[in-house]
Amino acid sequence: MSTDSQNIADQPINQDQQNKRSRLRHVVKQLLKKSIIAITLLGNAITVIQFFDGLW
Repeated sequence: MSTDSQNIADQPINQDQQNKRSRLRHVVKQLLKKSIIAITLLGNAITVIQFFDGLW
């Protein structure tokens, strides 16, 4: 009897952990995308600066 109530009590916690994990994955994916974009933009900026530096 006590094991049944424990299982029922554990279920919402497990669901909450799964929600947190999926949210964390989503955040990590977004951060990766943004960091890739930032690195690309930074690389482009350095290339442009080097180009203009070569003109002078």
